[in-house]
Order: sequence, then structure tokens, then C-alpha cells
Amino acid sequence: MLFDNFSRHGMVFFTNHVDQEILILLLMSGFGLGSIYILAEYFYTKASYDENGIFFQSPWSGKYNYSWQELKSVAFSEQSQ
Repeated sequence: MLFDNFSRHGMVFFTNHVDQEILILLLMSGFGLGSIYILAEYFYTKASYDENGIFFQSPWSGKYNYSWQELKSVAFSEQSQ
């Protein structure tokens, strides 16, 4: 079927995967989609600040701009210290 040549030559995980082609295809697709998500998060998420306020942009939640007057509190995360 789909992976006959690969499994015959032992190239897919070096084993013969009889009737598991769909599962392998789903796993490969899941890892591929996860990679796309991580790359988009890395390259397209931005944050900056200036004297007017804070600017944040993400591919998932859009653009946000907050002035310093809107800020209620500031705290450091223990993980980032």
C-alpha cells in the first residue's frame, strides 16, 4: 500500500508495519502540524513597550495595545528569574 516500499526495505522505523500505514501517516501529520504551530509561535509572536504602553502581537490572538494607565500590577515570574 502506501508504505510498501519503505517497510519492505526496513526504512520506516526499521520494522515491517503491516496494516499500520494510516496510524503512521496520522503520527507524521500530527508532528508536522505541531512543528508548524511552534514555528509560527516563534517567528510571529512579538512584544514591545515604550513610554506610551505595551504592544503584543500573536498569530492566534491578534494585536493588543495597552497603555500604562490600564496596567493594574506588575510581578516577576519565578521561572524567569
